[in-house]
Amino acid sequence: MPVAVAVPSVPLTALLDEAASDFPRSPALGYFGRSIDYKRLRQQVDLLAGSLRELGVSRGDRVAMVLPNCPEFVLTFFAALRLGAIAVPLNPEFSASELRYRLADCEAEIVVAAESSYELVSAARAGTALRDVVVAPLTEFLPRRVRTRMAVPSARGRNLRQGLSAQLPASAQVLYFDELLEGSPGPAKQQQIRPDHDLAALFYTAGAVDRPRGAMLTHRNLVAAAYQSAVWDPDLERGEEATLAVLPLHHPHALVLGLIGAVLAASTIVLVPTGELADAIAATKEWGPATLAGTPGIFADLVDWPHLRKRSLRSLRSCVSGLVDLPSELAERFAAKTGAPVANSYGLAECAGLALMNPLSATGRSSTAGLPLPSTDVVIVDEQEPSRILPVGSAGELLVRGPQVFVGYWNNDQDTGATLRNGWLRTGDIAVMNADGYVTILDRKDDLIVTGGLGVFPSEVEHVLLEHPAVADCAVVGLPDPRFGQRIAAVVVGRPGAAVLHDQLREFCGERLPAQLVPHLIAVRGDVPRNRNGAILRRAVREQMSESIGPGGYPGNSPRSTVRAGSGG
Repeated sequence: MPVAVAVPSVPLTALLDEAASDFPRSPALGYFGRSIDYKRLRQQVDLLAGSLRELGVSRGDRVAMVLPNCPEFVLTFFAALRLGAIAVPLNPEFSASELRYRLADCEAEIVVAAESSYELVSAARAGTALRDVVVAPLTEFLPRRVRTRMAVPSARGRNLRQGLSAQLPASAQVLYFDELLEGSPGPAKQQQIRPDHDLAALFYTAGAVDRPRGAMLTHRNLVAAAYQSAVWDPDLERGEEATLAVLPLHHPHALVLGLIGAVLAASTIVLVPTGELADAIAATKEWGPATLAGTPGIFADLVDWPHLRKRSLRSLRSCVSGLVDLPSELAERFAAKTGAPVANSYGLAECAGLALMNPLSATGRSSTAGLPLPSTDVVIVDEQEPSRILPVGSAGELLVRGPQVFVGYWNNDQDTGATLRNGWLRTGDIAVMNADGYVTILDRKDDLIVTGGLGVFPSEVEHVLLEHPAVADCAVVGLPDPRFGQRIAAVVVGRPGAAVLHDQLREFCGERLPAQLVPHLIAVRGDVPRNRNGAILRRAVREQMSESIGPGGYPGNSPRSTVRAGSGG
């Protein structure tokens, strides 16, 4: 694998300009059967930038985006950067309070939102600096046959209508996206950019902190991540491929692989704005994408789709999974059923979503997070003494250094200083590196359970619980204990029709784990609390378990108790 990559000192928009110059008539965007070529895409970006400039958007302003994967997302993103503004992609599925916090924190004065997200933006607007709300119905670029399908009184048509359009109240004070394009005063030129210093995007973290923090990524950060991913894919043919953008582009992992990296490669970006699996399959059949960035959930949905045939995804050459850990069994099933290998990867918003990746071939080790990307250094250090690098095979905190590592948190010098040390990003993740350089993520540092002086990674116990045939999902946490410091507690979700017996689970764990690692408490629940990325919300699990235990401490073995306490550990 290459160990270094040359990153040009250019604005992020230069990638679009180069693709439009080299492949003007190649399709840049594919959207429900309609395409927009690279020449037209660049023209529309410049026209939209002209309208945004007329609305007062200038260098350093934050342009919030509450949009699914659609042409409007791509146009807004590049138009904001054309003006030297900062794009702030936000999840359309946020609650009003979640959206309000982020809008207020970044002090965005303009937001571009899907028409279907107008009510959400309206509810979140109070207490923010929003001046203008631009709405897009997401139907402007649809071909006629899809608009006809939307009018059909069926579940399929209803889902499309709900996802792509909405009826706004008569009192809505908004600007319309299509009118900004059609009524543009003229194209805007590229503002002068200092790639190493000027911000391109803010991504709000989904970590375990009390409040999300805006990770500041420069133009160079994102250009570097695109080049790193391109060099990692030796079979990539510039101007000849398509990528399926089904993972929401408001994730940095998806933005880099599904949009920025695709533009660098002058690929066709096939946009899937809905959560409908049928839309993703249909887009794959129509456009024949070679690459796909997804999550374990997406790959599981695809491989378990009852109508899936190997030819349905025959065009896929390579897939990358991110955001949460990819089970090896799922990677093997997907490759066997589709013929396309899935490479597990690792990254945070603080490193543009990418730091480690498995080789894009059958030689990858999906049980690990992979190898460092080109020009990326990683070390495993002592958690208490981060200046001390640990030997190979020792578990410690993962540190990352590279051109994709962010420059800090928005308006948060304290957390920036604690997270960035001499160019090294302290990830807060506990990992181990083997002799071949492959890194395995064990757990978040804050999730380590210390019981009787022994440090226990929740994943150690979770992996064993998931081996039990009656367990579909689980989460392990530590709960305060006056004698041991913490006790190991587990929430388990049973498989349909399977009986989950606490004593049997404890016995099962006892046969495979040291006594100190056997869960002291086990609770059966309908699901495991997870964030939108699929990561376990351990704080919520701890709260659930604490509520079940009650103020009186650990329960006894009452037959009425939903939580069972054991005597071991």
